[in-house]
Amino acid sequence: MFFSSPCFSKDECELTDEYKALRSEVSKIVFGNNNSYGQCVNTASKNEYFKALSICVKKGEGKNIAGGCPHIVGRGKYVNEADISHCKVFYFEPTKEMAIELLDQRSELNKVAKCK
Repeated sequence: MFFSSPCFSKDECELTDEYKALRSEVSKIVFGNNNSYGQCVNTASKNEYFKALSICVKKGEGKNIAGGCPHIVGRGKYVNEADISHCKVFYFEPTKEMAIELLDQRSELNKVAKCK
């Protein structure tokens, strides 16, 4: 990731453990799924899974199968593709600059020292 370079010039400081943890958290938010868009997509997918599971249970198809309905649904039966069109409102194009800005904001807000 953009924060992972262990090389420091002689003018840079040694980062505190708190700052490294915050940097990792920010990286996951900006570049991972720990943001509103990722959470929306995840929730929509889970919703489809549980709808499919309820259909299977209602039809009683999992009674004589090892793993039951979770097994059947996990293999793709009854599952429809999740509609994530409503999640587009949360979508953003992650950038290094965005991550740095968020890191600066959070470190200032939480009074996290950058250097030891």
